[in-house]
Amino acid sequence: MTIDPRYRGTTFGGFEESCRKYPGKAALVYLGERFSYAELGRLVDRFAAGLLEIGVKTKGRVLLYLRNSPQWVIANFAINKIGAVVVPVSPIYTSHELEYIVNDAEVETVICLDTNFMYVKEVIDRTDLKRVIVTGLADLLPPWKRAFGHLFRWSEAGRSFPSRRFSGRARRGLRRSRSTPRGTSPTSCTRAGRRDSRKESSETTAARFPTSGT
Repeated sequence: MTIDPRYRGTTFGGFEESCRKYPGKAALVYLGERFSYAELGRLVDRFAAGLLEIGVKTKGRVLLYLRNSPQWVIANFAINKIGAVVVPVSPIYTSHELEYIVNDAEVETVICLDTNFMYVKEVIDRTDLKRVIVTGLADLLPPWKRAFGHLFRWSEAGRSFPSRRFSGRARRGLRRSRSTPRGTSPTSCTRAGRRDSRKESSETTAARFPTSGT
């Protein structure tokens, strides 16, 4: 994909320029994991293509309901790249605030944490949401770190929603490739989930965000 000429000179244009100039340098470090500009740029490209594939359009509103994480950065730049509109909100908002913002901003797509999916689920029938993309804070980490992180996904209220309970089609996602040197072959493409026969909504599609490892 190439950036739309109308968006050159923007923050995203600066990001793409950094990807070209400093492909092997660290763009961000998250929980000890280094993401080079080349790797981050490829993740952004693939996620942007995924957004287009599931129907997100230019000027469409996409709500970012995430904590500080690589997923926030990837989703933000991917939304910029396709010319859609980023609607960032606090990850501590509940369904009450969420419903108001989704309706007021005419949001059709939400990208959220698995721990917040319960709030999104509450407002689906009261809004015009068409797509929900779900991620976990550890999804872009290597398998051993993800396994450790899952120990903290339990609470007194019970376990957070697992991907097998999401409705609709599972979409193609991205996984960080561990078979090649880091910074040289940023990503490989794979399936991020599976179909769920228990459809919760006839119109809202839910999918899993890119994960890491196998």
